[in-house]
Amino acid sequence: MSKLSDNVNAGIVAMLVISGGILGKCTANLTGVNKKVGEVEARQYAKELNLDVKGVSCSPRDSDGDGYVSCTISTNDKNDPIVEVECLAAYTITDGCRPLSYKGRR
Repeated sequence: MSKLSDNVNAGIVAMLVISGGILGKCTANLTGVNKKVGEVEARQYAKELNLDVKGVSCSPRDSDGDGYVSCTISTNDKNDPIVEVECLAAYTITDGCRPLSYKGRR
């Protein structure tokens, strides 16, 4: 094969990989997978912090494309009944949550 043919094949492979990544993120946003995965992560985060959890709710969309969805953990703690976090969504390599103050919010 010629160098041109090799370069064209490499370009096609790169485009397919990029397209697959974009499609995967869009699909996760549209199908609610991000919400489900985020809620699992939020519950695990709350468990690790020994929070008395009443409920968990996460956004279905990763609106800024950073791989996290916004979640609210409702607790039975009278002093801090709501804990706001961002949790990793679907199609990420790692897992976990971070407090919203991580981005300078609060």
